[in-house]
Amino acid sequence: MGNKRRAHNRLNLDDRYIVREYEKGRTAQDIAEEKGVAKGTILRRLREQGIERRKPPSYEGLTKEVLESMYIDKKMSTRAIAEVYGSSNSFVLNRLRKYDIPTRKNAGDPSFTKEERKEKWGRPLDRHNMWKGGVTSINNALRGVTKEWSLKHMRENNFKCFVLEEETHNLEVHHVKPFKEIRDEAIAELGLEGRKAVREYSEEELEKLKEIIIEKHEGLKGYPLDARIHRLFHSEYGECTDLDDLLEFKERYLSGEFSSDAEVV
Repeated sequence: MGNKRRAHNRLNLDDRYIVREYEKGRTAQDIAEEKGVAKGTILRRLREQGIERRKPPSYEGLTKEVLESMYIDKKMSTRAIAEVYGSSNSFVLNRLRKYDIPTRKNAGDPSFTKEERKEKWGRPLDRHNMWKGGVTSINNALRGVTKEWSLKHMRENNFKCFVLEEETHNLEVHHVKPFKEIRDEAIAELGLEGRKAVREYSEEELEKLKEIIIEKHEGLKGYPLDARIHRLFHSEYGECTDLDDLLEFKERYLSGEFSSDAEVV
C-alpha cells in the first residue's frame, strides 16, 4: 500500500517547529495554545514525526513530609520546589493547601530570620539588577519583573495584537488590572509607602517587592497590544481601565471610529 492520504483540509503547521519546541521541554498543551489548535493535533503531528510522547512527571514523592521539609524547614519557595519536581507553581500551592501547610504571603514573611534574609537576598546595592545609580523610579525598576509574564501572553495570542487581530513587531502587554495598582498593593503590604526612587529602598526590600509582584501576576490575564494601539486606548480611556473598556475600544476601533493614521501621544 502507498502512503496514507492526508486530508485536504489539513492544518498548515510547521512540524519541525512543533518537534523542536516539544524537545525543548514544552508541553503539547502549551504548543497547542500558542498555535490555536487542539492538544490532540500537536500529539498527532509528533507521532507522525516519530517522536514518543513524554510520560507525565510523577508527583508521588511530593508528600506532606517532603513539603514540610522543603517549604517550612528549608524555606524553599514554591517556585523552587516546582522546578525540582517539574511541576507548576500552582500545583505546589494546591498541595500545600491540601495538606493544610500554612503558606507564606511573601518573601518578607516573619518566618524568615534576619540572617536568612541576608543570606538569601543580600548583596551590595551597586550590584543589584534594579539599582542603576539609585535614580530610577521604583515604577520603572519593578516593571522589568513582568517580562516572562508578558512573553507568556504574547505566545498565547500567537504574537498578535488583541485589537488588530494580526501580528505586529511592536507588541506590549496590557494589564487589565493596572500595573500601578499591583505595585502599590505590594508596597503597602511591606509598609513602604511614600518612596519613589530606587535609592530609597534596601536591596532586601527590592527583592521582596519583586517576588510579591510576580506572585500577584500569577493567574492575571494580559492582552497583547500594538504599542500605538496601546497608547491610543489609554489616551481615550485613561489609566484606570477594566476589560469592558478594552472590549468596547476594540469594537469601536474595528468599526472604523478611529483613523488608522491618527497621531497618538
